[in-house]
Formats: sequence, structure tokens, C-alpha cells
Amino acid sequence: MQELFPYLPKQKSILHGDYGYDNLLLNTQHQVTAVLDWGEMLLL
Repeated sequence: MQELFPYLPKQKSILHGDYGYDNLLLNTQHQVTAVLDWGEMLLL
């Protein structure tokens, strides 16, 4: 399997899968401080 590593993309990404207002924590200045509920997360 390691011989396939050169063909993998160099950039890696994480996709939340269920990103919305109900999965965010905000501070008193309405800035996002945390993203919750990573149950549908994908590694790309």
C-alpha cells in the first residue's frame, strides 16, 4: 500500500458534515469559539 502514497493528494482536508448554527459555540462578541458534533466528519 505504501507504494501508492506518491499518488495521494498533498493537501488534506477535514469536512464537518453537519455544519450549522446549532453546532457552534459563540462568545459574547458573537465570534465562533468551537465547532461541535463531529459525528459525520470525513477526512479527505
